[in-house]
Amino acid sequence: NTLTAMARLDIECILVTKVGSDSHARTILDGFKKDGLDTSLVVSGEDQHSAFTYIIVDKKNNTRTCIHSPMETELDPNEILAIISMLKEDTMVTSSIGLVHLDTRHTMAASVLARFANENNVVVSADLEKDRTHIESLLPLIDIVFTNKNYPSIYLESLESPMVPEMFFD
Repeated sequence: NTLTAMARLDIECILVTKVGSDSHARTILDGFKKDGLDTSLVVSGEDQHSAFTYIIVDKKNNTRTCIHSPMETELDPNEILAIISMLKEDTMVTSSIGLVHLDTRHTMAASVLARFANENNVVVSADLEKDRTHIESLLPLIDIVFTNKNYPSIYLESLESPMVPEMFFD
């Protein structure tokens, strides 16, 4: 969603994600391309079904329900390392990266990409709406967090010994 919005504002964006090799993948990639996103770094999971999410909106109660069908294999750190190797070969592309935005769904892969961004002094932002496995390894690598109103308190409650600056308390 974030990259699509940015691309519609004529901001050059490259999508890094993983899709299956099914008809949904072609539809997904065609939609991204139509919105102006560069999909050249999208990984294809051979003989896999693409992740798919149904979103049900209840206008009467002002709620939404998401039903997510994940891929058989997640985007993994080795796939990100391969992408980073390709990026390093093209210094023009690497030097033109101004922001890396993460959705935090694949935290281990996101951590590898965030480390690459940190090493290249690129700002890292992330959408963070719920707990994810290994999120504690990713958080220190993020410069800007976009979240909902509930997640910060949920995260702090999950810590054994939350380290919250005293300035937040009177």
